[in-house]
Amino acid sequence: MGIVTRILLIAAIALLAFFWIRKMLRSGDGSEKKPSEPSPPEQMGERPQDLIACDHCGLHLPRADARFIRGRAYCSDDHADADSNAKD
Repeated sequence: MGIVTRILLIAAIALLAFFWIRKMLRSGDGSEKKPSEPSPPEQMGERPQDLIACDHCGLHLPRADARFIRGRAYCSDDHADADSNAKD
């Protein structure tokens, strides 16, 4: 076996030992934490809201934030005005 092959073999073994020791040390101190799962909306105090589309631009927004004019939903007063002006 040549000198270069021996050096490469020793370097590979040293790297494997380094990463194995590092992994063992990390697993012992608890630094590897599992990511916590997001809480369901009921636990966060919020309930899921229905989304509706603006009848003018199609933007989806929560029903509570929409402006309703003559039974149609809009994302803003400007879009409600623009839609009513176009239809009049």
